[in-house]
Amino acid sequence: MTSKFQLIMKDKKAIVFDFDGTLIDSLDAWGAADNQFFQKRNLQFDQHTYLNAITGLNLYQTAEALIAKHNLQETPEQVIAEWSASYDEIFSKVSFYPKALEFLHFLKDNQIPFGIATAGPRKVFDIIFREHQDLKQHVTYVSCNDVHASKPDPAVYFECMKRMGVTPQDCVVFEDTVSGLTGAANTGSTVVCALTDQQKRQEKLQLSHHYFETYSELI
Repeated sequence: MTSKFQLIMKDKKAIVFDFDGTLIDSLDAWGAADNQFFQKRNLQFDQHTYLNAITGLNLYQTAEALIAKHNLQETPEQVIAEWSASYDEIFSKVSFYPKALEFLHFLKDNQIPFGIATAGPRKVFDIIFREHQDLKQHVTYVSCNDVHASKPDPAVYFECMKRMGVTPQDCVVFEDTVSGLTGAANTGSTVVCALTDQQKRQEKLQLSHHYFETYSELI
């Protein structure tokens, strides 16, 4: 274990991870799913603007926002069902960030509990961990849908910590977005920025106690 990891985990017992953009390199996959949705309806789509608008929202809230913005004659359930049908093909190609999988194995082997607190759907989690059942059994998974609150509301982190049997003071939260880092900071936990992209770098760092750019810095 590196000195950076030792510093991050000083007097801490567990880690809560965001999923998309923190552990998995999924931005392009979500972009592909979104492109399919917008192209089918002949709607204009700018991914950067769209992602800024929905960051932290759960799937149902995202569907509601799209329906309202574009005056779609569909229910949120219908929109979500269409998205879900495309996930197997799209997300089976998604990878963990370099060394992220090794880092999770390191945590498991050293009996450090970890969880995932995400706005993403359970189906994506299941697809990503399909070939990693040993790790999946070790993960405490909670989605924003489970707590009926979206980031930066800290509810999803609190619920994940509760299920792991740890307090916020015992925990470290890894996040990659301003919304997520804000929510993590609101838990009172140690906040670590996974700086997987450089957008809003200074704002992200101001919300964080520590940061890293690659998981190789931690193992």
